[in-house]
Amino acid sequence: MQRQERIKVFGRVGKRPELRYTTSRKAVCNFTVAERVEGSDEPKWHEVVAWERVGECCSTCLKKGDPIAIMGRIKPREFRGKDGELRQINELHVDFLGISIV
Repeated sequence: MQRQERIKVFGRVGKRPELRYTTSRKAVCNFTVAERVEGSDEPKWHEVVAWERVGECCSTCLKKGDPIAIMGRIKPREFRGKDGELRQINELHVDFLGISIV
């Protein structure tokens, strides 16, 4: 099994977190985070996935624009687009998450 490096992202919540449950009743929350990149006017966007209790907390505590710090691992996910083409995106799976309270 390939070892995945843990990365840190500091940014702001872009898309309001959406909570759903898998068929095996595991909570999963999806949202986006915009990270400011030094030397660029455009943010780097991350598709974020938070599982179980962390995901449930994200869905109730986070809103668009909130400052956030995430430590997690990048995992690729394949899917078919509306045009039928196979696509791949990289998702940031949360290990640790911090919310600014000021």
